[in-house]
Parts: sequence; structure tokens; C-alpha cells
Amino acid sequence: MARTAQIAPGPNDKAEQRLRKVLKRLCAERTALSAERNTPAENGLGLVRRVIDEIDETILPRRIDIVAGGKVVGRMIASHRRLIALDTAHPAPEGNATPEGMARAHVETLVHIGDNHPQASLCCRGRIENVATDSQSCSVEQLAACTVAGDRAAPLDRFLGEIEDRAQGWIRLEERTTILGSAGSQDLVARLADLGRLVVEKRMYKGSLSRLKRSDPTCSVLPFSPTLRAVVASDSDDYVIALLRHEDVARTLADWQRFYGAKSPASP
Repeated sequence: MARTAQIAPGPNDKAEQRLRKVLKRLCAERTALSAERNTPAENGLGLVRRVIDEIDETILPRRIDIVAGGKVVGRMIASHRRLIALDTAHPAPEGNATPEGMARAHVETLVHIGDNHPQASLCCRGRIENVATDSQSCSVEQLAACTVAGDRAAPLDRFLGEIEDRAQGWIRLEERTTILGSAGSQDLVARLADLGRLVVEKRMYKGSLSRLKRSDPTCSVLPFSPTLRAVVASDSDDYVIALLRHEDVARTLADWQRFYGAKSPASP
């Protein structure tokens, strides 16, 4: 009798990996799952992943709070592996009313919360009555797809997005010399480009900027004028150079620490 050919699932089979993850969590102790839920997320994308895991295991309608610093900073309703509603103090990004559009808006909102509240955690408030699915609803798969896309965004780009509104001018360099974008007057951008070339030239030599030789992400503050400082942020061979008022420097360095964790900014 001929044998039926069987193909064993490979190590990258997504369905197999998902099944293993679910079975592992089903076998876990309740106290371990509660501790995981209450462990603070380190940043915005970390919070999004916690939310996805929580919603992925939610079938009956449930209310879930996002808590940071002892305060509720967001409220969610989840049901049948869907995020039904997200209510926060932060204005939701504008987007289309399709599930994919709402998923992108929800992910952006959660990333904003997690980046501004690095110690945010989840608190399940229990089951609620059946709720109707409205235009804000999106599936956990749609949230996960948006998270993968957001995860590809480099922390350096997210750092630039946070500070560009307060910068007097900025320039974004990729692979040391390729200019990806800039803002400010033509003269200011030209001076920032000159500063960028100086930083790259000095990178491999000893001197006042020798700390930029490290491959680890760094953030330095350099004098530019009596009222302005140049913030030079580098991640490998990519740079953001921004001009800021002296009073905005401390806030900008705090933003750098939020995006890059415990790595401390350097300063002259």
C-alpha cells in the first residue's frame, strides 16, 4: 500500500509557531500570566505588543485599562480577538474608517502613549455586557500587521518626528552622506550639512568628537550660536542634526532616552 506523502511543518511555519505559543500560554500558571500583564512596557511598540497579546486571548467582551504612574491613561474594550474601542486623553490620529485604517490609528495612539509613559502596563477590569462592533473595531491580525510596519521605523526617525516641531532647523543623513530630508532656511540647512560633513570626517579620528566613533547610538550637544545648540544624534552611520533653543535641549535629551532606553546622551 502506498504511503501518503506528508510534509512536516518547517520551523518558520507561522501557524505552527502560533499554536505553540497559545498552548504554552494555556499551560502557564495564572500568577505568571498576571505578572506578565502587570510588567511595565519599555516603550510604545512594547505596549502595542502587550495589547495585541491581551486581545489575542480575549473572546468574551472585556474592559482593559492602560495604567501608568498610578493613573489610567487609556481604556480599551476587546471582544472576540478584536479591539472594539480605544479611549485616551490623546487625540486619535485621523484615518479612514476601514478596519485597516482604524488599526493604524490605534497603533499610532498606543505607541504615543507608550513612548510618553514608558512604565505603562495593562489592567483587566473584567467582563462587560455584549458590545456592538462599530467603525473603530479592528482585528488583532490587523493590529499586528500595522505593528510590524511600525517596528521597521528606526528609533532615529521616531526621535526626529518627536523633536522636529521645536527645532529651528534639522537635517537627516543616511549612510553618513545621503540627505533624506531637511527643514529650515536654505542657509541654515547648508550650515547643518557642513556640520554633518565635519562630524563624519572627525568620526574616525581622535578629537573633541571622538565619542562619535562608537557604533552604539549617541547623542551629543554642540555649541552653534549664543542662543542655539546643535543636537547631533547618531545610530550607526545614520544621523539627525537639529538646531534647538537652549531651553529645549533638556527636553530633547529626555526624548532621546525614551527612544533609546538606558543609553545616556553624551554632551561636551
